[in-house]
Amino acid sequence: MPSATNNIVGTTQQTFQYDGLSRLIRATDNNDPSDPNDDSEVIKVYDQLSRLVEERQNGKIVSMNWRQNGELAAL
Repeated sequence: MPSATNNIVGTTQQTFQYDGLSRLIRATDNNDPSDPNDDSEVIKVYDQLSRLVEERQNGKIVSMNWRQNGELAAL
């Protein structure tokens, strides 16, 4: 009978958190489970019009600027 091995490589756990408007506000991924230093986290911040205004990727901030007509002006 063949034996099973647990040689898992890559992501073994992802989490997703949503706010009351069903917008993704936080996501995590453990990437290589044997290396806690490669875990990733994304946090999203929205304005009152549900436009994404900030995204933090492992602590680095990516900001979004919007025009009055609702178009994305800059990252």
